[in-house]
Amino acid sequence: WYQRRVRARTSESAKDFNPGLLVDGLFNWDSPDHCTTRTWSHTGSDSSDNEIWIKLGGLFRVYSIRVWNRRDGDVIGRFSGTNIYVDNTEIGSASGTWGFYDFTLADDEVVYGSTVTLIQPRSEYLHLLEVQVWGNGPYDSTDIFN
Repeated sequence: WYQRRVRARTSESAKDFNPGLLVDGLFNWDSPDHCTTRTWSHTGSDSSDNEIWIKLGGLFRVYSIRVWNRRDGDVIGRFSGTNIYVDNTEIGSASGTWGFYDFTLADDEVVYGSTVTLIQPRSEYLHLLEVQVWGNGPYDSTDIFN
């Protein structure tokens, strides 16, 4: 897995909250000066169906996704209800208020994709620290195994 190949974007990015921070491999938990030392990002509005998508840089078989939630203040509950997709396949939905969420596919579930998308259907900002994707590849579209 090559970190440099991964790119993140949001449906509407907030100024100075670069979505690339979601895939930078850095965590800065509850810093008292969270706005100047942040390694987190959020969408630019609290409209419904906010999206964050991560382009994987190729076609990968995805085994697991971990989403690190912000834990400070009132933002911890904003991720609850978010749906997680690999391309067009839904692999899970967040429930509860946790520091991180694991979405691991069963051994017999085979999901290939080039994009991971997080969609919050509620009218809510998406505030996140990090998104990690585990899998293997890249594959050519003719080289897929089920």
